[in-house]
Amino acid sequence: MGWLGLGLGLGLAAALGCPAAVPEEADDMYACDGMCEPGEVLWSLVLPAPIDTGDAGARGLTVDPGKGVYVTGFAERSTSGSLGDSGNMDLALARVSLNGELLWETFHGSLEGAYDVGDAVTLDRAGRPVVAARGLVENGAGDILIHRFSAEGVLDWTLTETGNNFCADSGRGIATLNDGSLVATGRVCLGDGEVWIQRIFDDGTPGPRRIIAPAAPPWDAYGDDIIVTRDGTIIVVGTMPDDTNNPVQGEQVIWYAAYTSELEELWSITSHAGLAHGVAELPDGDLIVVGERLAPGSDGEAWIARLDGADGSQYWSVAVATAGPWRADAVAIDSAGDVVIAGAVGEPFPRAWIAKYSPDGEERWSVVEQIEPDGIARALAVGIGPEDSIYIAGQAQTIIGAGRLWLQRRAP
Repeated sequence: MGWLGLGLGLGLAAALGCPAAVPEEADDMYACDGMCEPGEVLWSLVLPAPIDTGDAGARGLTVDPGKGVYVTGFAERSTSGSLGDSGNMDLALARVSLNGELLWETFHGSLEGAYDVGDAVTLDRAGRPVVAARGLVENGAGDILIHRFSAEGVLDWTLTETGNNFCADSGRGIATLNDGSLVATGRVCLGDGEVWIQRIFDDGTPGPRRIIAPAAPPWDAYGDDIIVTRDGTIIVVGTMPDDTNNPVQGEQVIWYAAYTSELEELWSITSHAGLAHGVAELPDGDLIVVGERLAPGSDGEAWIARLDGADGSQYWSVAVATAGPWRADAVAIDSAGDVVIAGAVGEPFPRAWIAKYSPDGEERWSVVEQIEPDGIARALAVGIGPEDSIYIAGQAQTIIGAGRLWLQRRAP
């Protein structure tokens, strides 16, 4: 049984496994017309796992202004999706209208007992959702899976990348190039854990590939997000072990790099200790990179930086932290160039953090909240819709540990 079978959502939708034709987006019932408070919640959709006390959560989203929001993540189900046949954590993909109505859902699993997760979703040139994911096909520790679906949620094709089983391979980010092909990033274990960047053609066949091996222990590197700028440059952000900029050998450092469409390196920079999780392009071509900074004597700080898109040099950075660790997991830019952040604060009981900053790094507003009473929550994905509406998605748990996939629309 899926979410629709549980009767959840804000309206009627197709039955699981047989997606029906979905009408185009209805008139916007939540337009603010200047009457909303900045960051105000306009609607919230919270979906439990299809089995009692099971786990669920969202990891990525993308907004199609004419058709709604595509959200990907995972859900624990009593039966698996297309490939497996028993209890698994399956990849989840759902389409939600801009008014908060769950239109359809689909689940896909790999092998029995596998932990399948959709980490990011983009739209190809024809408006079809493509998910960067991880699961089990050949590698006992995990494989990279790239799935393309129809606009109605039917699986078209899957590309698989498998390493040496030393560590878990994972697809973490995906974007669409100007020629209509795709480019994805993540981690593949060909040695001990390398950055994986892969061009993918429209029919799912692989194109040029780039593998970036770290130069220092513990040899664990990955790309966590990827975008294609308006001029066609590929930007990848993630983490790289590097003892050059750190007092402790092998400490993870923030890493970001630029490539041509043929994956030739334009520039590559390792920064201070930490991890980069998200990147977005400003209207003038500069970049905003977000993540977490591991500063001496700190539990962890959310980190936001503005970079020169031409060479990656840093204009400014902002560190955000009070009590407990903070982290910024995703970023999006609205039409005015304002920066919208999704993240979390606190451990072991985190709460979702959502904030907006100016292009110069000044905070406009910031909220910290729980999705479930007395539970925990993380905001892990963000997108901008029509009229600069903000869409936020993430993972939550109730006080008894039952997982929730949640999606909100907020005022600009």
